[in-house]
Formats: sequence, C-alpha cells, structure tokens
Amino acid sequence: MLNANAVSFKSTLTRSIVAILILLAPIQTTSAEARSSVTFFSEIYPPGTFYQDGQLTGVSVEALRLIWQSLEVPPVEINIVPWARGYSIVQQQKNTALFTMSRTPSREHLFKWAGPIFFDKYVIVAHKNIAEEKLTPDNLFNNYFALIRDDVTSLLLKEEGVKNLVESKDMAQAERLFSARRIDLLVISVNGLAQIYQDSPAKKDKYKIVKELAVIGDYIAFNKQTDDKIIHQYQQAIDRLQPMLKALHAKYQLDQK
Repeated sequence: MLNANAVSFKSTLTRSIVAILILLAPIQTTSAEARSSVTFFSEIYPPGTFYQDGQLTGVSVEALRLIWQSLEVPPVEINIVPWARGYSIVQQQKNTALFTMSRTPSREHLFKWAGPIFFDKYVIVAHKNIAEEKLTPDNLFNNYFALIRDDVTSLLLKEEGVKNLVESKDMAQAERLFSARRIDLLVISVNGLAQIYQDSPAKKDKYKIVKELAVIGDYIAFNKQTDDKIIHQYQQAIDRLQPMLKALHAKYQLDQK
C-alpha cells in the first residue's frame, strides 16, 4: 500500500506530465499548420499555369503539388488572378505566395523565395515581315511593346529605358494585340512562345525572335512576413525533389539551356 507521501508525489508527477504534454501539443502541430496556412496565387501563363479539360495544371502547378505531397500538406485552392493583382496582394498580405516569379535584384528585398522551380529565357518577338529598320540597334527600343503588367519583362525593358510599354492583364491579351499587329513587338518567355506555337502552329511561320533579354530563375515568392520556417520547409522540399522537377521540365518540354 502506498503511503500518503507516495500518493501525493504520484499525483503531482501525473499532473506535471499532463501539463508538459499540453504545452508540447501545439509545438508538434505548428509546423504542419504553418505549412498549410499559406494562400497561393498564380496567373494563367502556359506552360506554367493553365486549364486543361477544366482542371488547373501546368509545370508550376504540378511542381507545387509535388512540394505539398513531400511536406505532407493537404492540397489547397490556388487562386488565379491577373499577375499585377497577385503581385500586389503578396507584397501586402502575410502568409501569401505568388508562383512562379522571376527572381531579380530589384525584387529581391520585396519577397522571401523558394526555388528555383525552373529557368526561363525572356525574348523580344516580331512579325517576320516587319520593316527591318525597326529592328536596328538605334530603333529597336523605340517601338511599342506588348507585355504583362508588372511582369519581369516590364522590369527588364524599363532598365533599358523603354517607355512605350503596352501592359496587359495576361499573356493571352498581350499576344492578341501583337498578333493583330496593333503593337510592334511582343515580350515573352521562350517557353511561353513555344506554347503559343504548339497551340497555333501557323504562328511559327509568322513570328521570329529578334533579341534575347535575360535568363532568370522562376521561384515561389512569399510575403516578407511569412515565417522563415515555412520558407525553409519549402526550400528543402524543392531541393529533395530535383529529379522529379527535372522530369516535369522534360514533360512540358521546357528549354532549360
């Protein structure tokens, strides 16, 4: 039979263990909760993000789902918005992310980053029968350019001192303006251009690349207030998934040279 002191000690020990378990419980679940608390935004820009048979897919979407699977995070809704809106939201709202975003020096301090998911080359495209004098070094940047508002291509051209930018909400709108010859030149990624050729093969005989601007890595960009632990978790997952990401690059025939 236990004496009173032993019973008292056992009771105190039990209460102490219960208290410790209660304190530890939130710590054990915080990681998973934090990983799944991020709200994700993207734009329609094939082959990164697009709808196929009513389902959202693309190399960027599939990569993010692989990351969630690796982190054992339940899939969440991906909010599709015009690029400029997503770009603004993720700068202002905690625990938000926009993907995939080209990581440049001018953007470095605006976001926290995980990636790269893939690399992309950005180019200037003209109609093949454009007047050659418009493409001379002295005249090229005097033309009007169709591109996406707040896109990396806008940043690249502004760095060149270009002012004649006709900014659209998405690449589909920008390419329509260019295709209709309402705008002289189109600024686009080579992978985006390849998707246009795949969807409309005849355009391959009408368009030509006239200048390469830059090759840049595309990342998941998180709001600056996002917990560093979350960024680290996503980066670790991306690092682990490199073989699978390379398989996605091949599946979508991305130019990774």
